[in-house]
Amino acid sequence: MSTSTTFAQRLEDAMLTLLGRRPFYAALCAQTQVVPAGDDIPTAATDGRTVWVSPAFAERLDDDQLAALLAHEVMHIARVDAHRGLAWETRMAGDDPHLRAQVHDAFNAAADLIINTLLVNDGFTLPPDGVTLRSRHLPAPVREYVTAHSPDEWVTEELADLWLEAMQDDDAAPCLLGDLLVPAEFSGDSDGDGPSTPSPAEMQEAVAEAQAQAGRMVAAAAEAQARSARSADAGWDTLPGWAREFMERLTTPKQDWRTILRQQVHEVAGDPDWSYSRVHIPTYDATGCIAPTLQSQPSVPLVAVLLDSSGSVDDSLLAEFWSEIEGMRQEIDVLMVGHFTTGLQRLETYDRHTPVAPVDRVDGGTDIPAAYSELLDTLRTRPPMHPTLGSLNRPSLVIVLSDMLSDMTPERFPDNPPATLWLGGDKDFVPPFGTVIDCNH
Repeated sequence: MSTSTTFAQRLEDAMLTLLGRRPFYAALCAQTQVVPAGDDIPTAATDGRTVWVSPAFAERLDDDQLAALLAHEVMHIARVDAHRGLAWETRMAGDDPHLRAQVHDAFNAAADLIINTLLVNDGFTLPPDGVTLRSRHLPAPVREYVTAHSPDEWVTEELADLWLEAMQDDDAAPCLLGDLLVPAEFSGDSDGDGPSTPSPAEMQEAVAEAQAQAGRMVAAAAEAQARSARSADAGWDTLPGWAREFMERLTTPKQDWRTILRQQVHEVAGDPDWSYSRVHIPTYDATGCIAPTLQSQPSVPLVAVLLDSSGSVDDSLLAEFWSEIEGMRQEIDVLMVGHFTTGLQRLETYDRHTPVAPVDRVDGGTDIPAAYSELLDTLRTRPPMHPTLGSLNRPSLVIVLSDMLSDMTPERFPDNPPATLWLGGDKDFVPPFGTVIDCNH
């Protein structure tokens, strides 16, 4: 019997194991191409689309372990780990090949730890040597982090950062169950060109598309799970916990708030023949939230910032926010910063040539609707205070930075507000309109 036939039979047996015990994971695998790996992949790997499994490694595993290996790899795809890993690697290591290798392994190890913990909690028997909470060589900072947080609070990038520090101290590579390969769209072409380094915009677009594809994949698996149970409710109840959470957050995946903030300001600072308004389609809310609309007359883009000066915003977040605003000031025509407590206290205008100057905090409460309304009223009724403003009296984008501890009754806000981003509230904050950016991720 040929090796390929034997491998195919092993995969079929593992799939039957999943189908009988874990139909949700079987449905994920059914949507994924699983192929035999070459000698360059000793265990398993995925590029976010395809899964490669070493026939020699599979031969050493029993059906339960091979089923766990398949579930492990398709979870990497569902979590968009290959794309997120490349984005983090590019951001952390740039063009340094040695550092990129370390960053790559650190992210892979962090993702493996999260996935393996979820699989163990779901009753899987893992292949030997995969990184788990019981691993003897788990770095101390990583162990402290996972002890201090529940698994649903673990963030891959935060774990990877801790792992990278430990690797740089002792230069010890983690033990990995598989590898995260360069996503297919950046892995090179048929002419033999090597992997390409994506630009931030290309990487962001690729991550968004991978997230959308993962959402469809998990949704289809959830539907298959429901159909395999006696009722849809029973199918949902028997989904793995991580999958239930994934489905609940499908329309609002978390992204780095700085990236989203810059994306929105870049949109506003682009072609002056376009204005921007909120999109109410969940798929677009998850990744963009502002869409262009062609105007009959061009205007100068104006970004307005409402900054809570009552002292309730975290100092570190405030410092990072000012840094981002100062960087973006050079890319937009007009930036107006309104400081507020129970009302609008001060309104300042900046252009590309005027550095942003942070101001001291003041004591007082917080009334966001009052400050928001006063900002729009001020812009609408007073003469322009900057020569490039022309006749513009409405911001293209409003950014609110606050802890959101205010009466947020929708009726207290003006009708037809401009596109708005809300930064600084807790995870349960629901805005009256606009889009929340989770500053904790």
